[in-house]
Amino acid sequence: MYSKRHWRRLIKQEKESNFDLRVGEETVTEEIRGTVAGEISAVAAPELVQVEENNEHHLRLPLEEKLTLWAGKHSETRMCFDDILEIFRSEGFSLPKSSKTLMKIEKAPLRPVAPGSSYLLLDINIDGAPLFKSNNASLWPILGKVVGDTNKNVFTIGVFLGNKKPFNVSCYLHDFILEMQALKDVGFSIGGKQFFVSVKCFICDAPARAYVYGTVGFNARNGCSNCIQTGTRVNNTTIFNTAVAQPRSDEDFKLRRYGNYHKPMLDSCLSLETIGIKMVTQFPLEPMHLVDLGIVKKMLKALLEGQTKNFKLRPESKNSISSRFLSFVPYIPDEFARKPRSLVELRRWKATEFRQFVLYTGIVALKDVVPEEYYYNFCLLHCSYRLLSVKETYQDNLEVATDMIKHFIELFPDIYHENLVSYNVHSLLHLTQCVQETGFINSFSAYPFENCMRKLKRYVKNPSKILEQIYNKVTREVFQIKMEEITKKRLNKYEKVIGIQTPTYLLNLKPKNKYCLLKTGTAIAIQSFGPDGQVLYGNNC
Repeated sequence: MYSKRHWRRLIKQEKESNFDLRVGEETVTEEIRGTVAGEISAVAAPELVQVEENNEHHLRLPLEEKLTLWAGKHSETRMCFDDILEIFRSEGFSLPKSSKTLMKIEKAPLRPVAPGSSYLLLDINIDGAPLFKSNNASLWPILGKVVGDTNKNVFTIGVFLGNKKPFNVSCYLHDFILEMQALKDVGFSIGGKQFFVSVKCFICDAPARAYVYGTVGFNARNGCSNCIQTGTRVNNTTIFNTAVAQPRSDEDFKLRRYGNYHKPMLDSCLSLETIGIKMVTQFPLEPMHLVDLGIVKKMLKALLEGQTKNFKLRPESKNSISSRFLSFVPYIPDEFARKPRSLVELRRWKATEFRQFVLYTGIVALKDVVPEEYYYNFCLLHCSYRLLSVKETYQDNLEVATDMIKHFIELFPDIYHENLVSYNVHSLLHLTQCVQETGFINSFSAYPFENCMRKLKRYVKNPSKILEQIYNKVTREVFQIKMEEITKKRLNKYEKVIGIQTPTYLLNLKPKNKYCLLKTGTAIAIQSFGPDGQVLYGNNC
């Protein structure tokens, strides 16, 4: 393995050779292209060149592919590969910052492991919720979801009932761990096909994550779960700065090297680690609580309550924003669970309303109403959040989104007061790393699990035999799901197709549901449907 100094020396020698390199544009002449490719190949994979020195095709490979081949041949860590890419970038080569972007690593929810066998990944959610307003009874269910399921069906694994959260988290997770170990090693069979099961990630909010971790809470001075930065206490609030400290690692967590960050006499993490769970990288920051109910709600409240530094929103400006929200109502598609509401009802807004605001309506409602610096700061959050939410392109936009988030955090104390730079604002700096390791934002969001939690609470009709009521309902629900068929088209009384329904969208002839974007990039307004519902007729927008 070469040292960083040796890498720099090789690159310097290469750059001083007889060819000209421009960022993003090769100006190497055809006569010396093979020679240059050979030199680059010698830097990237010296052993490979010795074996394939007469392979002309290999000599003409781009630098990106040669680095990828080198990484596949040698068992170097991803951190080492990232450092090498940084050296190349510092010398003027146009390469991505991350090895995952260079190697185009994609996660497959279903992967064959043997003839007649398949490998299933699960997302696991752990959270608590109060059951009644009249007493302290609360539910702590363990929920699961198959990765890649377009229907987003959430199933119940187990439920704890008590007046507070389970005291011993090891006992709480004991049966789950034993069952997951069996499913991972032995699997199960359906229709003669063998399935093995593993966990992709745990989707938890900050309090639940600290509970399962066995660590201090998020409001502690060293409460950040992704880096070792230490905050300060100001008016009973832990304040962090706008920079990222040394990141926490799975290995250091396993060896308990973070001192008082780990709570004593708690072995929950040891239990999860016995089934191969990585306690840092497999616990991504949950975006619903972090962004929607955290940062976006904080920004709106600060705007309305005058907690900004250099301006205060006037009543007529608040009314103008509310009027714009209400004017959007007739045009909000049915895919949105809730329609926009006035700012007067901000305290009653749900998480989906804050998400709708930051991703869709806010960029229009705030324009020319709030000061330019506030609007610019909001646009940074809007754009970065949007880039990380698109499944098809999020990997290509990680660097841009990271820069936007850093700039957003840097400007945050200048627009708001410093005491608002709390855990959620600081943790936003780690969001792109979670996206890089886990997938696009919606793939580890808690929204499907929150819907299931609300459904479990509805199953309870009286305060006696609560767990029995939930069990009986969940058992019947499983059979209903197996019998249920997804409606793909909607018919009127004359048996004419008037709409198309899928698990992810609805199209019909109503003004709010008739606009769509084709894969070619063309936006159309639907005028009618074909007899089978598979053909659309419309006009270009």
